[in-house]
Amino acid sequence: MAGFAIAGLIPLVNSIISTECPPDKKGEVFGFNFLTGHAGMALGPFAAGALSGWFGYQAVIVASGLILFPLIIYLNYGKK
Repeated sequence: MAGFAIAGLIPLVNSIISTECPPDKKGEVFGFNFLTGHAGMALGPFAAGALSGWFGYQAVIVASGLILFPLIIYLNYGKK
């Protein structure tokens, strides 16, 4: 299921970058986008496995919430 989400998300993000970024910064933004995406795919399972090994699977859910909750608040109430 995640593959379907990624297949729809990647073209969307690329089109937003293309339309919203200044032409002289597009390469930098595209590079940062792909770097962070691939680093997350590489390091995420390792970090989640280590966290669940040390503290149990509930720690992975709590850590995900602690990371995502501020992002959700910022996206809803941050600068507009």
